[in-house]
Amino acid sequence: FPNWFITFEDKTFQLFSMKAENRRLEKTKEMIEFLSMNYSLNGDLTEYENKNLFLEATSSMVIDRVNMVVYAAISSRTSSELTKKWCDDNHYELVLFETESHKGDAIYHTDVFMYVGQKIIGICFDVILPKYRQMVREKVSRFHDIYEIEENQILDFCGNSLEARNDSNEYFLIMSSRAFNALNDDQKEKLSKYYKKIIHSDLTTIEKYGGGSARCMLNELF
Repeated sequence: FPNWFITFEDKTFQLFSMKAENRRLEKTKEMIEFLSMNYSLNGDLTEYENKNLFLEATSSMVIDRVNMVVYAAISSRTSSELTKKWCDDNHYELVLFETESHKGDAIYHTDVFMYVGQKIIGICFDVILPKYRQMVREKVSRFHDIYEIEENQILDFCGNSLEARNDSNEYFLIMSSRAFNALNDDQKEKLSKYYKKIIHSDLTTIEKYGGGSARCMLNELF
């Protein structure tokens, strides 16, 4: 899962603070040199790993680059302190909130239950704590239509999606086949208004053993 770095349109990239020690090993010299062939490093939060403060890039932050807004759910992998620092340093508005899963603990990553596109946002409000729910709804509805994801659909990775655009300026939504098959007809009809096609593939193995899905496997190279 390439969620330890983010690239930007100004051809820079930043490194992030990972909770799991085995994930930190992915930030190899070779990978950083590979990214440096096309991007300049202008931010590195790695030092915060020693302070037990974590911010796991595109998994912790669902980033609306067009409107300069970050949506982030506080968890053991998403430090409120570090998220605020990153948003201040990079001039993003922060929409910060808390969640609770069906097991009673915080959702570990924001991109599990939410994605942002150019014109539409997919989000599960049911897992957001009630005291934050209306605020988040108002924030996301400022710039986007909303496609609501049900709590049980999170288990099928319906929120772990990524919008993509081709050279013909056509928009697509990428997800796993498990997620696609879990969508109801009304959801598919709504998404069809914004996307030429929903691209999906069988990701059973990575979903079962890796704990993530399509969005977790992809990182945008701007």
